Amino acid sequence: MYQFCEGIISIFPEIPKPEYSKPFHRNISIEENEFHPFDFPVLYAKSADGISFTGNKLIRSHRFLPFHHRRSIFTFENCLNISIKANSFESDVLGKNVTLASTPLKQVKLDKQQKLIIEK
Repeated sequence: MYQFCEGIISIFPEIPKPEYSKPFHRNISIEENEFHPFDFPVLYAKSADGISFTGNKLIRSHRFLPFHHRRSIFTFENCLNISIKANSFESDVLGKNVTLASTPLKQVKLDKQQKLIIEK
């Protein structure tokens, strides 16, 4: 269970004002894991260049009631070069969507089999 963060995985640098052209983190791979989210947010990334979320399995847990204010499974803020592919979403995983904040749509590559909705 996660507390006091933006998702199960939170890439959240403590920088006052992130610049889109100068990402703080680089080359992050989240691959071949199994997640059991009970709430919406699985991955939140801020100021990162090169994020791969590939080959993961997400299975909804009903152990706790959802409480987080975020309603997206993925949120990217000021990020570049994002790839989401070959993941499986089992059961009734919440929020099969991607929220982009100060991240251009052209920076996100999704395979169509993910059936994720991109929101701005």
